[in-house]
Parts: sequence; structure tokens; C-alpha cells
Amino acid sequence: NSMTIYSTVDSSEKWDSRYNSSFRPVFWGCEVSEDGGYVVSVVTGVIENAQAIGGIADPVREGYVFAGWTTVSGGTTAEYTSANVADAPEGVTLYAVWNAVS
Repeated sequence: NSMTIYSTVDSSEKWDSRYNSSFRPVFWGCEVSEDGGYVVSVVTGVIENAQAIGGIADPVREGYVFAGWTTVSGGTTAEYTSANVADAPEGVTLYAVWNAVS
């Protein structure tokens, strides 16, 4: 009930129609790290099922805590959280803010 899909694919067009039968939130067209291990950025306005029960879950990255989303590449101050990321203006690139676990 708390899963969110962060996909590098631009849309569900090529996915099986039953891929998301639980109607969980999906961010389409995400940028991920070179090794595919974590989300680097998302573009607003391409979130499917943003109002899903349980809301949008934070992305994960081993050894880091997700601090939120910023409009500045390399930024360290989050302007949005997973709870309000769907409220960001459409077409804006949001960059994940990651804080190393100490």
C-alpha cells in the first residue's frame, strides 16, 4: 500500500495493462543514477495515480536518507516532500535531495 514506482520509461504505453493493478503512484520519465541505483530527478505533471491511497512514497538510496525535492540541480534545500510533490507546477524538473547516513 505504500509503493511508488519511479520509471525511466516515458509512459505506460509499452507496459502490460495489468502492470499496476493496485493503482500505485508512478513517476514516468525519471532520471536515475548511472548505475540505476537511485532516482536523480523527476518531471512534474507525469505522475500517474498521484492521489493513491497511502500517498506517494519516498524514493530510496542505500546509505542515504531522502530529504525531499528541489528545483535546483545539486541543491541541498528541499522545496517539496513526497506528500506535496504532486502540487508542484507542471513541467518542472525536481531533483532528489539525498543526505548521507552518518
